[in-house]
Amino acid sequence: MSGMTTDEFRRFHMLEARVYHLEAMIQLLLARLGIDPAEVEPQGAAPLDQGIQAALMRGNKIMAIKLYCDQTGLGLKEAKDAIDAMERQMRGY
Repeated sequence: MSGMTTDEFRRFHMLEARVYHLEAMIQLLLARLGIDPAEVEPQGAAPLDQGIQAALMRGNKIMAIKLYCDQTGLGLKEAKDAIDAMERQMRGY
């Protein structure tokens, strides 16, 4: 992260750690409530790129997961869970 001062760099990492902690807390809360995190979409979330659906329709699940990770910033497991849910929805079960 060139161009950042030491203080900005430190603050960035502190914010990154807080976001990670909040994400972990939300995952635990959803698990306790019995809600599948892959099926939760934030209110007002922008629809995902059509490339994800196209990749799934071509049977290229790995590409769909990669695109999902790139677009959402989620980790591999979360992206795979979301793509699995999307695939089930596309197939109607």
